[in-house]
Amino acid sequence: MDEQFSPTHASTGIKRLSILDPFMGEIDIYLKQGVMGTVIENKLRDRGYKGSSSTIRNYISNWKKTIKQASEGCSLEENKKEKVEKLARKDIIKLLFHPLENVNAITQNQFERLCSEIPLFLAIHTTVMYENLHSYFVF
Repeated sequence: MDEQFSPTHASTGIKRLSILDPFMGEIDIYLKQGVMGTVIENKLRDRGYKGSSSTIRNYISNWKKTIKQASEGCSLEENKKEKVEKLARKDIIKLLFHPLENVNAITQNQFERLCSEIPLFLAIHTTVMYENLHSYFVF
């Protein structure tokens, strides 16, 4: 028997290129924008993708799982190092009906961070609070 013989296949540990590899960056951009999988598939087909639909669906599914795990602080090292502060949905909704001073579960700093990270919330909150205030002073 040859002394240099190895029972391990020569390609072990080497990832084969996927038919989807040339399109992965584009798919990631679409997913970050919230584009649905069927729309992504149609756009890829227009750009010359010849693979199966299940390949795209599997990639999207794995991408979403990875993002979910990262947001929960389960998989990415940087999320493990950084303490992620979560606000309860019910408390955020309370802000739409009550002034910040009356929502004890959210501090001023948390509210400012929420508004800076989600500018749309600030716009909605400002509009609702203005309407509530305005309704008290209608003559």
